[in-house]
Amino acid sequence: NEAWLNLSLNEEYYLTYAYKSQANGESKITSVSVLEKNLSWNLFNFFKIFIIHSIFILLLFIPILRNTKMLINILPCRMMFIQRSMMKKMK
Repeated sequence: NEAWLNLSLNEEYYLTYAYKSQANGESKITSVSVLEKNLSWNLFNFFKIFIIHSIFILLLFIPILRNTKMLINILPCRMMFIQRSMMKKMK
């Protein structure tokens, strides 16, 4: 009268519980299905995408950081040059 089944619909797998009952000479089948999720593959895909995006972000930030360091090194020299030129003009 009852059974557990594994069904495949549209390439998705369902765990199904079926119950057969008889009332007034009629048989009725009641079933409940739950989609089986492949959680390990979902996590694998998440981490794969996360790692790839992290690599791209790091590759983009390395040149930006290099340029920032160069600007930080250049700025004090420019400031000194501007100060010297202003001092010369004042004399």
